[in-house]
Amino acid sequence: MADKIMFKNKINTSVQIGDELWYSNIVNQAPTTPLFSSGTITDIGDNWVQVDAAPFSTGSGNFLINPSFQISLGNEEATNGTFDTDLSGWDSIVSDIIWEQDINGNGYMYFDNATSSNYNAATQNIDNLTPNSQYQISFDYEIISGALEFKAQVTGGANMQQNYFTTVETGTYTTTFNTDQDANIYIKFEEGNNSTVEAIIDNFSVKEILLQGWDTGDGWTINGEQAEHTGTGGFLDGSLTSNFVEGETYKIEMDVISNNGDIILANVGPYTYGTGYANVTVNIDTSVIPNKGTAEWTQNSINLDKIRIFKGNNKNCVIDNISIIDPSTFEELFFMFKKPSDQNIASLNGYYAEATLTNNSSEKRELFMIGSEITMSSK
Repeated sequence: MADKIMFKNKINTSVQIGDELWYSNIVNQAPTTPLFSSGTITDIGDNWVQVDAAPFSTGSGNFLINPSFQISLGNEEATNGTFDTDLSGWDSIVSDIIWEQDINGNGYMYFDNATSSNYNAATQNIDNLTPNSQYQISFDYEIISGALEFKAQVTGGANMQQNYFTTVETGTYTTTFNTDQDANIYIKFEEGNNSTVEAIIDNFSVKEILLQGWDTGDGWTINGEQAEHTGTGGFLDGSLTSNFVEGETYKIEMDVISNNGDIILANVGPYTYGTGYANVTVNIDTSVIPNKGTAEWTQNSINLDKIRIFKGNNKNCVIDNISIIDPSTFEELFFMFKKPSDQNIASLNGYYAEATLTNNSSEKRELFMIGSEITMSSK
């Protein structure tokens, strides 16, 4: 995820896309302070650059552990989702659902003109998932004819996911769901719309979505490495690389992809008797795409180990690329631009200087002499 850095003054015109941005905190530290790279400049404006990683995104200042909601997937929970040699692990199998393999020896589940009258379905109970956690379901499919129905539901309960595949096509289906306290799901593939179906299913997978640094409360999910809120109001809690300091001023920035209603930083402001700790509303600049949300606050004595982002009931939003910095620290950074060393390997061919002489008098004047001196400072 690219980050944009704004500067107070106009950037020198010699800076170009492809150059590298480096920085160091040399204002209040010794001259031996190491340099940190923010990566390659991918876009540029008069007073801003977009780079691979802004300062603080590698732990040198951003208080968030995972500012871009990067995820990883846990262990495989489905049984025999690759159908290497058979359909073992799947139940309710009848004659119209069979195991086959392609010319390369890759096995798959094949619906051979399965009909509803034969109660054709392939099912699997997946137990012992992590309660109140988010999982990803994915599988490859090929619809040859008819309609295929896919269901995922809490064991003995309502459908969490349901989808009909009615178009002749080949593709990969991916979706997410949240487990409840029971942490069991029931998977079912069957013919859909009371018709026959000829279809192929392969590479069925159920894996837990592991999200370091964030706890998703009511209404919050992580989709496509972005935080999304829908429905019930709730908190999105972000873990910090180091605790906030009471009385210190902090600044948050975020990309607001879409939004309805206020985005609130919960209980970060000062305490008022009878009211409690104050919330801070994020200001959203809608003149830029994506919209940019910002807020500053002076930290109180609670929630020093996390940031709490709150959205109310049915106040939907999608946010990404969140950074929290101590502005006083950011102002102490010294930025430098560097040409890529692998592309700039030649020495200078020479020096060039140009001067314009202007006679401001109303009379002609004699040009007595022009001289110049050049001292090489680098090569």
